[in-house]
Amino acid sequence: MIFLPTLNNLRYSYGLLAQFVHGLSIAEMDFRRLGLADGGDALRERQERLSRCALHTYNLAIGDSDPARLGQLVDLIDPELRGFAQEGVGLGLGILDLCTPWGHGRLRRYLAHHRICPDLCYIGAGQALAVFFRPLAPAVAAADPFFGPILADGYGFYYGFFRPGSAIRQQKIPRAVPAPLLRGFDAGIGRCLWFREGGGADRIAAVIAQFPPERLPALWSGTGFACAYAGGVEADRLRALLVAAGARAPDLRSGVQIAAWTRGNAGNPSPFTGLAAGTLLGRTAEAAHAEAEALRQEVCGAGQAGA
Repeated sequence: MIFLPTLNNLRYSYGLLAQFVHGLSIAEMDFRRLGLADGGDALRERQERLSRCALHTYNLAIGDSDPARLGQLVDLIDPELRGFAQEGVGLGLGILDLCTPWGHGRLRRYLAHHRICPDLCYIGAGQALAVFFRPLAPAVAAADPFFGPILADGYGFYYGFFRPGSAIRQQKIPRAVPAPLLRGFDAGIGRCLWFREGGGADRIAAVIAQFPPERLPALWSGTGFACAYAGGVEADRLRALLVAAGARAPDLRSGVQIAAWTRGNAGNPSPFTGLAAGTLLGRTAEAAHAEAEALRQEVCGAGQAGA
């Protein structure tokens, strides 16, 4: 998760490019300007911590894109926050790849050297594509076949934060997002809602209810991922979210399980993920990871057998 300060005021200008290339100031983060609902001190402090981490590594990536050196710096970060660190790296390297005429392939070279949390890195790169309104399909086709579609999640997250009038209130789908990638885009919007609505169960449910029925599963799944991966609230608020999801509770739970798999796969457990797994899935995060991994292997095995 990364919040880009005053981006709308810089769009289509040299100032946008200069701010991205020269780095973003952590001191300039202004959550009120983004219109985030007040989710209480604990959630706000958690959001600020995650954003500081992502902005820090974004600036590191902008300053030195050498894979080895950048990977060493990321390894110094608290493992629980490393996914958000990788998101910042993905955004930074993605921006450089898109807006400089030399040295393309920085993100690919970095991931070849440093495979920790590649999915979060792709989420950051998806945000970079959204910043410059680049089409998703060519980027996904050129990326890792397993993680490439996650670029759409980052695209949706960006649109949820910085184009909420279009993406949320009007439920518009950008022309850059083809139908096969819409689920990922919607998952990113759902993930964004956890932060934008301050973890408020009723607020999140009210926003999601405005969307067409066929888009609801991915939106709830994205919210489930965010409440488990990023967290920031106590069990009673997670239970309220489950109630608010109603018939879409299985979708919410699927997002929680994906979060457990993501953290388990990277080896960076979080007490927030453990709390969400226990509260919403009725099992430990480790058990949820093992179940999801078994399903992934079964699906991959079936795909290879049918090839």
